[in-house]
Amino acid sequence: MATGHNKGSDYRNSRKTKPIKREAVLKKAPAYIVYAPPVPGLPFLAVTLKADGSVSAKSFDTAEEAAAFNKRAATLAKH
Repeated sequence: MATGHNKGSDYRNSRKTKPIKREAVLKKAPAYIVYAPPVPGLPFLAVTLKADGSVSAKSFDTAEEAAAFNKRAATLAKH
């Protein structure tokens, strides 16, 4: 019996896609994400994913603090 996860994976693998040019990827803006803790007691994470593959993360006590950090980081990155 196939699970939903496998069904989705099969679908993605069966799709025909064009190769992505490296230059196009490097022009993409970073993604700023707040991850909630998987269990109580762990911190929220403010994560930045850059097109070059680099990742940075900083921990916070609340989602609001993590979101504010990401907002400041995104604003600074634009300048």
